[in-house]
Amino acid sequence: MVEIKTERASYYISTHGKCEYIDIEPGTDTFTFLSPESLKDIVHQAKSQSYLWQNISICNHLTHGLVYRLKGIEQTFPDVKTLIIEDDIGAIHIDNRMFPNVNHIISNNKRYINNVPMLIAQSDEPGYLMNAFCIKRGETVDLRNVKYICNGAFSGCHISKVINSDDVWGCEENAFKDCKFLFNDEEYADGTIKFGKVIVSIKPGLTKLNIPNDIDIYSTCEFPGSIKEVSFDSFDCLAKFKWYLEKYDIDTISINDKHALETPNISQYFGNINAKNINITKENKFLKSIDGAIFTADEKILLYCPQNKDRYTIPDKTETIGSYAFSGCHITSITIPDTVSGIGSYAFYGCEMLTEVKLGNGITDYGEFGAFGIFQNCTGLKHIEIPSCVTATCENMFHNVNLESVVLHEGLRYIGRNSFRNVTVDTITLPASLKMIAPDNFHGVKVFNICGDVPAGLIVDIAKNTQSYSQRMKKIKINNEDVIFVLNIMQDGKEKKLYFTRYISTWQANQLDYLLSTFKTLPDDYLIDLCKNINDPELLIRSVLMLYKHTHENKLRKLLQIMSGSILRRCIDWENDELTIELLSIQIFAQQELNELLKFAQKQDNTTLTAAVLNALADCNDTSDFII
Repeated sequence: MVEIKTERASYYISTHGKCEYIDIEPGTDTFTFLSPESLKDIVHQAKSQSYLWQNISICNHLTHGLVYRLKGIEQTFPDVKTLIIEDDIGAIHIDNRMFPNVNHIISNNKRYINNVPMLIAQSDEPGYLMNAFCIKRGETVDLRNVKYICNGAFSGCHISKVINSDDVWGCEENAFKDCKFLFNDEEYADGTIKFGKVIVSIKPGLTKLNIPNDIDIYSTCEFPGSIKEVSFDSFDCLAKFKWYLEKYDIDTISINDKHALETPNISQYFGNINAKNINITKENKFLKSIDGAIFTADEKILLYCPQNKDRYTIPDKTETIGSYAFSGCHITSITIPDTVSGIGSYAFYGCEMLTEVKLGNGITDYGEFGAFGIFQNCTGLKHIEIPSCVTATCENMFHNVNLESVVLHEGLRYIGRNSFRNVTVDTITLPASLKMIAPDNFHGVKVFNICGDVPAGLIVDIAKNTQSYSQRMKKIKINNEDVIFVLNIMQDGKEKKLYFTRYISTWQANQLDYLLSTFKTLPDDYLIDLCKNINDPELLIRSVLMLYKHTHENKLRKLLQIMSGSILRRCIDWENDELTIELLSIQIFAQQELNELLKFAQKQDNTTLTAAVLNALADCNDTSDFII
């Protein structure tokens, strides 16, 4: 950064050709934002040759449209009353506190308005207020020529009187940061102070706020806690302000719109507004309010329930619950009446406080009209019972819901994709009526009690790709019990158990699924075939071990014995005592291998493993069932 001096001020120019710091002599009442040419002239007119050579290189960077980038600098120059702006300056970025007492702008630059008390920029049309400087209590703010108020324009000001503000149509988020409004109560027309079309202050103690269609609001305008009701002229006006109201709790929102809605997703008008009640004007012939919720005029379709309601009883006349109707609502329980015959997508999405759901008897197919995600992300819900009248669940019906209890009654024929992906139960009972399960369900379930035929899609649902496991194995600890699942099939009064390893290839899962659901049978050696196609060594060992412990199939034990040499080396490499001791308990190692394992355990001073190996050696002397 290079300093260029004038008689009363210094300009510090960066190698990027921007002025990034200034210093002004005390007592100076006028400061000039010099153009690139003026700064170059000062350098070239320098009497000191060393000063000239020191600064001549920076002149090459002083090009057309010089930028004064001075925001955030702590320097303040209270003696300066007038700012002069020369031509060929691209932008001036300053804080009000740098020049707290400026009251006159002289501009020779087409980008800034001349002969005004504030810094007002203009592009295609005039009106961008950049700096009002530090308006004092009692001073009048004249907004003539101002149409838009930029960030920091009124920072540090004390505003008590404003004139000529009718042309203002908008402002940036931090336009009034650290600004104090000192208006008298009588100046709050309709309870607000407006700069043109922008509400900048709301009267303290106000209980009802009315917002017309043509009005905007300053984003950090303080919202009095005394306000109980906010009234809007239209739904579009509400949608425009939802981002502002989302920060506050409001008892009632009133909407004086007489028209029908142009979208079926009414929640888009409300966003995440925390209101308890919505009142629709009685003059609206398309919509009406019932207990603070929005319905169609015939009371058959429930369109929207406000988020801040913690309880709501759906009226018996209701026939349809619209999409997103309860989305994000704070209700803790809900009962769907039998009169309801349809529920739209995401109707209860994200109701995190919902802990109890009672489904009615009016819906048979929850996905009949393409609905999905009805109770998605209702993370507080732990139990659900699907009534016998229901034949099908919809896609994502309980997605991201960690259900601890699921009851499926006879009558259910189809489970939609992702309906029960995140259940945390170990055991689940599938009704005999169930014929098809779409992908991504019951991922964590270990035991399936099946009251009839195995439904199509079940094996594909539960199986996990071996390649996926191998890629994530180092990050995820898999317990032995997690690698298998069991089907308890009840047919003709007889129970049959079928065991499977959970991690198998996709084609194997499809093959098993087809054989079971179509022909109700599996090959005699299906377990051996499954295990032989597992590529990951640890997963293979764990799978065969657990299948043998549950089935006592001697072929599985023989398979482990064949692999005993490689298993021994991996047990030593992995230093996994738990797995090693389990393998020792089923006597797969030869005496020579046990001696090698004993040396390793003793060298590691591992008393637990040493004791287990000694016990296995003792058993080894009593048996000869080894392959050496």
